[in-house]
Amino acid sequence: MMLYLEQFLHPMKQFSLLQLKANNSHQQHEHFCNIVIHDSTGQNSKIIELLQKKTNSAVEAMQYGKTLAEQCVEKADIAGKALEKITVEVSAISEKNYMIASAADEQKTVSEEINRNAMNINGIARDSTEDASLTLETSHSLAQLSTELQSVVQQFKLSQSHRY
Repeated sequence: MMLYLEQFLHPMKQFSLLQLKANNSHQQHEHFCNIVIHDSTGQNSKIIELLQKKTNSAVEAMQYGKTLAEQCVEKADIAGKALEKITVEVSAISEKNYMIASAADEQKTVSEEINRNAMNINGIARDSTEDASLTLETSHSLAQLSTELQSVVQQFKLSQSHRY
C-alpha cells in the first residue's frame, strides 16, 4: 500500500512541484512584469514629462512668434502710414517743381523778350546817335551856310545901297 500510495503521491509530488514551479514562475513573471511595467511606467513618465516640457517650449515659442508677428504687423502699419505721408509730400513737391519749372520757363521767355527789346533799344539808340551826329553836322553846315549867306546878303545890301 505504501507503494501504491507512493506511486499515487509521486505524481502528486510532481504535480505539486510543477505547481510550485508554475506559481514561482508566475510570481517571478509578475515581479518581472511589475519591474518592466514600473520601469516602463517610469520611462513613460519621463517621456510624458519630456513631451510636456517640449510642448510647453513649443507653446512658448509660438506665443513669442505670435508676439513678434503682432509687432511686425504694427510696424508694417506704421511704415504704411509713413509711406502714405511720403507719397503725399512727394506729390506736393512734384506740383511745386512743376510750378517752378513753369515759372522758370515764363521767366526765360520774358528774359528773352527783354533781351530782344534791349537790343532793339540799343539799335535805336545807336541810330539816334548817328542821326544826332548827322543833324549836328548838318546844323554846323547850315550855320556856316547861313553865315555865308548873311555875308552875301550883307554885301548885296551894301552894293545896293551904293548904287543909289
